[in-house]
Amino acid sequence: MWRAQCKEILSKSPGEATDACNEYQKSVSASIRMGKEPLYDALMKSGLCVFPHDASKALSYFKRAVEDNPEKGGGYLGLGMCQIQFDNIDEACRNIRKAVTLGDEEAPNFLHYCR
Repeated sequence: MWRAQCKEILSKSPGEATDACNEYQKSVSASIRMGKEPLYDALMKSGLCVFPHDASKALSYFKRAVEDNPEKGGGYLGLGMCQIQFDNIDEACRNIRKAVTLGDEEAPNFLHYCR
């Protein structure tokens, strides 16, 4: 569900996307404080939301997601996506492959960077 929400935000114009992303992050933070949302999901939402505009900030969210739940592949895929942006292809491929190993459904779509 959160991936669809982030895709909706990203479909907006840059200014609208920034505003929507800021509002979205506020609601995620409130959900965490109220105990309504697992930390991993909130970190993934935030990372995906800011990724197109600030890969450095997204990288920090994805690192925290991996620390919170290293058994889920999404955080590793997020790390790989960011590392591709920074031309750190070797590290990106390690993380993308880890995401594949952990069963992330979207990770195989990024393996073409690793050949």
